[in-house]
Amino acid sequence: MVIGAEDEVSGSGPDEDEDEDGIVLESPLSVQVGDLTVTLELPESAAIRKQVADLTARNWILAQMAALGFCWARPRRPRASFSACRYDLTAYGSAVYDEMITRGYPAIDVDLAMAKAWLLIMQTTITKKEVDAAEASFRG
Repeated sequence: MVIGAEDEVSGSGPDEDEDEDGIVLESPLSVQVGDLTVTLELPESAAIRKQVADLTARNWILAQMAALGFCWARPRRPRASFSACRYDLTAYGSAVYDEMITRGYPAIDVDLAMAKAWLLIMQTTITKKEVDAAEASFRG
């Protein structure tokens, strides 16, 4: 199933380029946060995407919070900045979430946007096909 900015859900089954059991999000992606339609875009930095993926192993909720901050393209980008948080992903994720709640956005909308931003990033780190290929190379 492909979820993108044009339509909330398209397709009835897996595409050739996606995992059999996966959901593929396309960038840019629109999500509703309160009365605001937000555009999420994949961060250009591979290092940022890798850091979010690594943080997932330690604290997946903070990883999702940080992903939202990095992916939120427009409108009303979070004022929280990665540099002001001393490049600490956990502090940045917390600052982004606190700001969204302080703005008065419903927590359920923020949580859904976080999850979609996180998935947008995670699907670029490693795919099931890559895992299968690596496992096959070890088997001989």
